Amino acid sequence: MLKKEDNRRVDVDMPIINIKLLKGRTVEQKRNLIQEMSRVVVETTGAKLENVMITIDELEPENLGTAGIQKSDQL
Repeated sequence: MLKKEDNRRVDVDMPIINIKLLKGRTVEQKRNLIQEMSRVVVETTGAKLENVMITIDELEPENLGTAGIQKSDQL
């Protein structure tokens, strides 16, 4: 379905989900995450499965910090 907002066409049936994870997950874990996230998006939004896009960004531990400490120092 296309929806018109402010003279722009917006495709409201193409959810795009971006997941950021520390490096280290297996291909199988990422495959399962993509499948499950896609399933949940379809269930909760009514979007068609073929329109759901999931991206995974893998972060190096030195590029993420919590509570003022790099993850690489916490591992």
